[in-house]
Amino acid sequence: MSRPFASARRDPRYAIPPGRCSVEFVDPRDPQRHYHATLTKLSVCGIEFTVAAPEELFPVDAVLTSVISAGSFKLAGEIAVRVARATGDGLVEVGGLFYPSSQEVEQVLAVLVAGIEAAQPADPADS
Repeated sequence: MSRPFASARRDPRYAIPPGRCSVEFVDPRDPQRHYHATLTKLSVCGIEFTVAAPEELFPVDAVLTSVISAGSFKLAGEIAVRVARATGDGLVEVGGLFYPSSQEVEQVLAVLVAGIEAAQPADPADS
């Protein structure tokens, strides 16, 4: 059965060049443990990253307290996990919705994504 729409995403996600952005988040099972991940895609409402962590850390609907680092920007918020896939090399690719911690963070995120959008087209598979 085909879907009547191209994607459930409201906004396209844009690829992030390797090493340019990262995300740090707290293990929801152990608040003393933090993970550092490579941010791979970003939109005004979504995020994708790759991390060396156990796949079971990311059940669908898990909520991760997080901070996105992009240059001098630090964007605090929560990630609602929607998908997690082990890559076979000890890494997990995680995708989800990003909920900024404040209206100010939401505005900075919009400016950041607009800059990324201006520099590159969206991946058609992510539209």
